[in-house]
Amino acid sequence: MESNQPKHSYLATDLDGTLIPLQVREAVRGGLSVDEAERRLEASTEALRRFHQATQPTPGQSRLRMAFLTGRHLESVGDAIGQFDLPLPEWILCDVGSSIYHRQAGDVAGRAPAGDVVTDGFERLQAYDDELSRITGDIDTDDLRRRLQAIDGIRLQEPEKQARFKLSFYADQHELEQRVAAIREFLDQQDLPFGIVHSVDPFNGDGLIDVMPRGVTKAHALHWWIQHFGIDSDQIAFAGDSGNDLAALISGIPAVVVGNADRSLASRVLRHHRESGWEGRLFLADDHSTAGVWQGCRWFGLVGRDGSDPTIGSDATTCPSSLEIDCLHDHLGASLIHRDTTRFVVFAPSHQEVEVLLVDQGDQPMSTHRLRRTDVGYHVGLVNECPAGTRYRYRLSGETVVPDPASRFQPDGVHGPSQVVDRRHAWAHRCADSIGRDDLIIYELHLGTFTDAGTYQAAIDRLDELVELGVNAIEIMPVAACGGRWNWGYDGVDWFAPMADYGTPDQFRDFVDAAHGKGLAVILDVVYNHFGPEGNYLHPLGGYISAKHHTVWGDAPNFDQPPTDREVRRFAIANAIHWLDEYRIDGLRVDAIHCIADDSENHWVAELSEAVRKWGDSKGRKPLLIAESNIYDPQMLIPRSQGGMNFDAQWCDDFLHSVFAVLRPGEQLSQRTYHAESDLRQVMSQGYVFEGTVRSPRQRTESGARVDTAGLVYSIQNHDFIGNHPLGQRLHTIAGMPAQRAAAALLILSPAIPMLFMGEEFACPNPFSFFVDFGDDHLRQSVVEGRRREYPQHDWSAGHLPTDPAAMESSKIGPRSAGSESMWRWYRDLIAMRKQLQQAACFGDDCYDVLAGPKNVFVMRYSNDKVAVTIQVCLAGEVSAAVLQCPDGESTVMDSMADQYREETDSAADHEHAAASRALITARGLADG
Repeated sequence: MESNQPKHSYLATDLDGTLIPLQVREAVRGGLSVDEAERRLEASTEALRRFHQATQPTPGQSRLRMAFLTGRHLESVGDAIGQFDLPLPEWILCDVGSSIYHRQAGDVAGRAPAGDVVTDGFERLQAYDDELSRITGDIDTDDLRRRLQAIDGIRLQEPEKQARFKLSFYADQHELEQRVAAIREFLDQQDLPFGIVHSVDPFNGDGLIDVMPRGVTKAHALHWWIQHFGIDSDQIAFAGDSGNDLAALISGIPAVVVGNADRSLASRVLRHHRESGWEGRLFLADDHSTAGVWQGCRWFGLVGRDGSDPTIGSDATTCPSSLEIDCLHDHLGASLIHRDTTRFVVFAPSHQEVEVLLVDQGDQPMSTHRLRRTDVGYHVGLVNECPAGTRYRYRLSGETVVPDPASRFQPDGVHGPSQVVDRRHAWAHRCADSIGRDDLIIYELHLGTFTDAGTYQAAIDRLDELVELGVNAIEIMPVAACGGRWNWGYDGVDWFAPMADYGTPDQFRDFVDAAHGKGLAVILDVVYNHFGPEGNYLHPLGGYISAKHHTVWGDAPNFDQPPTDREVRRFAIANAIHWLDEYRIDGLRVDAIHCIADDSENHWVAELSEAVRKWGDSKGRKPLLIAESNIYDPQMLIPRSQGGMNFDAQWCDDFLHSVFAVLRPGEQLSQRTYHAESDLRQVMSQGYVFEGTVRSPRQRTESGARVDTAGLVYSIQNHDFIGNHPLGQRLHTIAGMPAQRAAAALLILSPAIPMLFMGEEFACPNPFSFFVDFGDDHLRQSVVEGRRREYPQHDWSAGHLPTDPAAMESSKIGPRSAGSESMWRWYRDLIAMRKQLQQAACFGDDCYDVLAGPKNVFVMRYSNDKVAVTIQVCLAGEVSAAVLQCPDGESTVMDSMADQYREETDSAADHEHAAASRALITARGLADG
């Protein structure tokens, strides 16, 4: 016969830094501002009030039963309970797991009686002492304590910090490991069954050493307590924040790591849970200390399942259309709100009925759950027994089955089911969006071809190369899920789901975190002008696709046609913020911004910048917004208050194509026509050649006043430049090594933001071809024909077809050793020169001049009252590079013809027209770098 008694839940928690509210002074010491520390303390105070409520016995209802698991001794635990008004626990597991006490007297919950010694009602558990005695045998621990005290460099801790099975000592923190080794050697020599736990007191820096029965830790005590009292493992969680909690956090018991925990600890715990295959046993709290513990209790269902916590599930029925745009991303798609409960939100305005179909690994239905429709076409609801890893689809009006348009992961590709993802992550490093715009040196890469494996994890292993080179930002080509196994990324259809062939969402977060750990900002290329042509299941949902605007690449989103345009605009903006928030991306490069069709009075691009700025302000972040407009857009960098778009920077391909026009006269890799020499001189003087806005046509301009080039992104090759060549050839292959070195000097030492394309720095011998892997034969043929139609000036008879797997495989850049080490040195030294000029306050438009030079010789000069630097570049043509001379008063600091930068193949016959290319950099007053 089943018992009618309510089933209680259990929380075992560390105290200091965990259940005890983190005080303002401690939080500020940890890096928070005073305002943020006060806000978090207020949240922890409220959480403490909730814990008092949750532990109160109520007839017929379950309650939370608490155990304190701490390194403190019993009297110190009592002091903490009184000082911080902690709920009175039923058990105290103290002395670093070597003592367990059970509360006997009075009620089993509540506050400590005023005026009483808090711990008077607790009785030491003899059964646990007997367990430890079986380990130590008949050894006299008092005698052992005296013998250990004779070891040099340690001193006995105070009497109240000693325990029957805990022998505690101090040591100098700088000699801690040495003293621990000496104690261990003594114990081994005497064959004594004792182990050592040691740490450094974070508040006073003392080295702490505890000698206890072998194997006894906080985790050992926790497991013994659970087994002894017959506690159901599904009804308990352990919360901690520090290294001495590690063993318990990775013991298999549901674990809560509070938000103020050391980030390396959180990462280690997450890694162990992953490697052990434990799903749903770890909660990484956002909130600090007490508030973080409360978050974890909610997550594991230890509180609130009976409705006693009004915050549980209260937002599950909120209509997303009423939410602020900067938090909409938190709600769209499948969001875990408990360990095994998921909230589903989908915008499907064409349907009165939407169901969630939970499916197995073979995509076979397991259960069906109907969602509730709101007045504007959202469908929302909670589904229990739906943990992370659950696969699902939506069924529309009982018929059409589609993936989630806000899916966070498509493990089997764009045609397969969506997967519920736990969006929390153990971030070890802060974001890198503090890198200023003027300091950016960008490295564009494609994750699938940056390494041979083509995965996030493999890319981590190459980050040190980028640090050594000197770049400080990575710009990743789009990762949103596309049809097929590989793609440049611009055919995304599941905007919220990273490409499964690169790895899991957590592995993408690992990559971003690793980049931040090396001081690299991460900028993500995002596409909002169209949806890809394969795997686009948005039509049946209704309202997402524009009936007014069209693109050659795929359907255009509906940003300007009522009644659904408002929510589609918000959907796209929520996607942008989700990358910044859920993946801690430092900036967004918005693709082909001039192709985002919107006839609304307030263009969607302006609304995007407004929302991103608002979100950034609320989070203390400054994400970068970079527009790919290809040419100069005079409105793009102007503040919203002045009618502009308020972006930080914009691509300006005029520089790239003007350089190419000099190097390869008569050849064009753009649909615009560029004139050799004159256009490059105009770009160097004015900043651009063509201009246009998101609404106005693009047109050639006459030379005029110089614009703020610090907001322009220049390159001499990028994915489009190389990929649009019929053979995917790189600049050094087309124009020669000397030409690339000379052009690189113009790029890296210009006042604009320089961007390199992966492999450029070592003259990668492999091409970078355009490639797709669509499954539909008609679509594959359309891609081939479309390329020829878009660039009719090229001969497409040679090279790989975009649909040929060899197009992708041959585009992998390979190791640096396969390219040119001398080219790599040239790039490294140019980047170092740029940084040296910045440090000397002799860089940027204020110090910049363009000087006259002979035909195809281009001269830049930076100067202030102390320093002068002249960059002379001969790209090609009728003059010899020998005409470059060192100006009076300056000395040569870099010369592309110097032995350390030259290649044996520099004078190859197929590049004779560019063999004279040279860059000469001279300076006065510049300190040795």
